[in-house]
Amino acid sequence: MKNVPANVASILILAGAALPTAGALAQTYPPVGPQYCAKPEYRKEALRYELEGKATVRYTMSPEGRMIDVTVVKSSGWRLLDEATMTFVSSCAFPPEQIAAFQGKTYPLQYVWSLDRHDPHPALVADSCQASPIFAGLKLFDDQPSDEHGQKVRFLVDVAGQPYGIKSEGGSLDAATAGQLAAYVQSCHFAFDPKVVPKPRTDAMFGRLLMR
Repeated sequence: MKNVPANVASILILAGAALPTAGALAQTYPPVGPQYCAKPEYRKEALRYELEGKATVRYTMSPEGRMIDVTVVKSSGWRLLDEATMTFVSSCAFPPEQIAAFQGKTYPLQYVWSLDRHDPHPALVADSCQASPIFAGLKLFDDQPSDEHGQKVRFLVDVAGQPYGIKSEGGSLDAATAGQLAAYVQSCHFAFDPKVVPKPRTDAMFGRLLMR
């Protein structure tokens, strides 16, 4: 298993990322700084799968200066990152001068999760995935959400090019279809570029299984 150290995570806050509405007037937003919030944490599983994304949430500032009624209005594409964003935002507490100016009002905030390092990804070996009556193919690094046309998945690849740790994202699959999904991804084979030295022991991948 490849260990991704937590200190490679870089997190950016874009405070006051406006959600445009028709005829919206110019609006000021509470300045969100690290001094007001607990240290944001990448979840271990999100680090292991090297997940990245931008989550936009909406919150209301309470009379006590807390961010309450936090909801995701635009997903990062990954449940783990959305949940971590809500946990971080809910930890913030603002000083009296900001409470007086902003309490009782609702604001958007965009949070960016990114990693400072990216290992080379292995390549999918052509025609290595088994034929399936359900799945038409695997489209790597397609970040679209799951829908009737495709199922978003994340997985890891070992040194032999074998996928493991396969997890689907979004949508609702019955047990039988989930099992077929895992079997399909496991049937695919990946190859590391021999010019990359040293060869990574494992790598994190994601994409969409296209539905027939």
